[in-house]
Amino acid sequence: RLHLIEDDSSILQFVQQSVLFRPAWRLQGVSGNVAHARQHALAEPVDAYLVDLGLPDGRGETLLRWLSEERPDAELLVFPCLATRPGCWRRCKRVRPAMYS
Repeated sequence: RLHLIEDDSSILQFVQQSVLFRPAWRLQGVSGNVAHARQHALAEPVDAYLVDLGLPDGRGETLLRWLSEERPDAELLVFPCLATRPGCWRRCKRVRPAMYS
């Protein structure tokens, strides 16, 4: 069960297509910005959040920290192709250090 937090429609299409080929995966929800994610990301049971770091109304790193606190049992994933900004992995490591050791 996945929740995608991404504002790029091509990434959304990629994830939707990927889920079609993996019967055990299900896209539970999609948010295009931080505000929508804060309202809807916790509404359904989710095993993993796929998060874009560059959202139009806020920082993905801040959202990762919030999700880490609200859903400590869920995996938090950042697409490597989206994480090209300098220092982004250092900031992600501060959210859940054990995940990146």
